[in-house]
Amino acid sequence: MRSWRSLVLPGGVLLLASVVLVLPQLISNMPIIGIDALFHFNRFYDIAEQIKHGQFNYFMSEYGYQHSGRIVTPLYGPWLSYLMGFALMLIPNWFWFEIVTDIAILLVAGVGIYRLGRYLKSSRYASLVSAVIYMALPLTTTWQTSQSFTGIGAALLPYVVYYGIAMAKQPTTFSWVGLAISLAVLTQAHLFTALLGVLVLGILFVVTVIGKNKATIIALMKRLIKAVVLYGLLVANVLVGMADVMGSNQILTPYTPLNISREGMRITLSQAPTLRNYSWIGVIAVIVLIIAVMVYRKLAREYRFLFWLAAVFFSLSLAVFPWNAVQQIAPALVDTMQFPSRLSVVSNIALVLLLPRILMVPDVKRQLNRRLRLVIVMVAVVVPVAISSSILAKSAHRLHTDELVHVTKHMVYNDKKSKAEIARDWRYGDVQVALADVQKATPDYLVNNGLQPGDNSYDMYMREVIQNPLKAQVTQGNNALTYRWHSGNEKQTTVPVAVYAHSKVVLNGQQVTNPKTTRIGTLQVRPRVGQNNVTISYDVSPVIKIIVLGNAVLWAGLVIFMAGKTIWRNGYQIKV
Repeated sequence: MRSWRSLVLPGGVLLLASVVLVLPQLISNMPIIGIDALFHFNRFYDIAEQIKHGQFNYFMSEYGYQHSGRIVTPLYGPWLSYLMGFALMLIPNWFWFEIVTDIAILLVAGVGIYRLGRYLKSSRYASLVSAVIYMALPLTTTWQTSQSFTGIGAALLPYVVYYGIAMAKQPTTFSWVGLAISLAVLTQAHLFTALLGVLVLGILFVVTVIGKNKATIIALMKRLIKAVVLYGLLVANVLVGMADVMGSNQILTPYTPLNISREGMRITLSQAPTLRNYSWIGVIAVIVLIIAVMVYRKLAREYRFLFWLAAVFFSLSLAVFPWNAVQQIAPALVDTMQFPSRLSVVSNIALVLLLPRILMVPDVKRQLNRRLRLVIVMVAVVVPVAISSSILAKSAHRLHTDELVHVTKHMVYNDKKSKAEIARDWRYGDVQVALADVQKATPDYLVNNGLQPGDNSYDMYMREVIQNPLKAQVTQGNNALTYRWHSGNEKQTTVPVAVYAHSKVVLNGQQVTNPKTTRIGTLQVRPRVGQNNVTISYDVSPVIKIIVLGNAVLWAGLVIFMAGKTIWRNGYQIKV
C-alpha cells in the first residue's frame, strides 16, 4: 500500500521540472525546427494521415517525404513512430506537438532515474536530485533542441539499466519480464541506444556470474533465456522489417563522419555545453569520479558497478579516445555508432546516481558540512538546468528571425512565402502546410543503386524528389501510390517515388518487371503521349504481414494488461 507522498510528491516535482525545462520555448511561443525535425516529423505526419484515412501501410510512406513512398518506419523506431503519429493526429500544430512530447519525454527520463535511485536505496530527495539533473543534461534534451531520437533513447535507457542492476543484485529472482519489456520498448524507439543497453546488460551479466555457484548461474540463465524469448516476440516486427528491406536492397545508411574523433566529447570551458562539449558539466563529472575513487571501498556493490560504467563510458565518449584507429579496425562498429558522444548517455546515468550517494558517504560528510553539501547539490542542479534553458531559448528564438533553422544545408524554403509567413505556418498553421514550407533532402534508407564516389545523394534527392519538375497528381489507396500526369512526349521521365527490390510498379495498366531507377532508387519511366498513370506498391509476404499484425496485437494486449494491473494495484490503494 502506497501513501500519496510516495506517488504524488515525486511525480509532481518531476512534472514541474519538465514544464520548467520547456518554459523557454513556451515563452518564445515558437516551435523549433531542429536538425532532425523534418526527417522525423515527415514520418509522424505520414502515420497520422494513415490513421485518419483508415490505412495501414507499414512499409511505404504515402503522405510524408513528398509522397515518395520511401521506406523509413520499419527501419527506425516503428511502434514509437505510430504512437507519435497518433499524438500528432490529436494536436493542431507543430508547436503544441513539440511541447507535449517534450514534457512527456522529459517526464519519462525523470521517472526512470528516480525509480532507479530508489531501487539503489537512495532517499526520495536524493533520487529526485539525480532525476532533475539527468533531465536537464544536453544529451537528454536533444529531442527538445534538435528533435533527435538520441534524446528519446536517453529517456528510456534508465529502465533497462534498472533491470540490469536488479539482475546483478537478485540473479535468481529479478523480473525477466520487466527486462524484456524495457529493452523491447527501447528497441521500438532507438536501435543504437538499445544496442548500448545490451552492452550494459552484458557487462553487468559478466560481473554478476563472477564468484556465483553453479545453481545460481543456472537459475540466472533460465530467466535470461525466457527474457530473450519474450524480447524476440516483442521486437519481431523490427527484425522482419529490417530483414525484408535490408536483406534485399543495398540501403543508404545515415551520415557517418569521415573524422570520427571530432564527433567525441570535449571539455572546453571557454565554450557553452553542446552535444560535443561537456564544458563545466565535464568538470563536475571528473570531480565526481575522483571522489568516487577516494571512497570506492565505502560504496555498496551496486554503486561500484555504476562507478565503472561511468568511468568507462565517459572515457569512451571523449574526443581524445583513438576512435580513428578503431574505425580502421572495425568500420561497421563505428558506422553504427556514428558519434562517440552518444556513449555519454551511459556515463550520464551512472554519474547522476553517484553524485548524491558519494555526498552521503561518512568520510565525505566529515570533510564537508551539511551546508556545503547542499551548495554542491544546488550547483549540480542549477548548472545543467540553466544551460538547458539557454540552449532551448536560443533554438526557439530562430523562428523569430530570418534564420528559421540552425543548419540550412540541403534545405529549401517555399519561395512564395516570406520567412515570417513560414514561421507563422509552423506556429499556427496546418502540419502539412508547415512541412511543405520547409523541406530537407535526407536520403537515409533509400536504395544505393550504384552510387559513384563523386555522387552526392543529398543533392540527388533534392533534384529527383523535392525539386522534381514533374507535375503529377498523387493519390493514395489500397496500400499504393498513384501518380497521374500528362506528357507531351515520350522522353524518359523521373517519377519522384522510391523503388525497392520488392516494389511493384504498374505503368499505364502494365506491370513493369524490371523497373529502371536512378542511382538513389527513384523510378524512371518512358511515358506515352497523353495521360499517364504509375502505381507503386510494396509486395509484402503473408508471413511478414502476420508477424507485424501479431506483434501489434501483442503490444496492445500488453499495454492494456499493464494499465489494468497498475490501476488495480495503485488506484484503489492510495491513502488520501
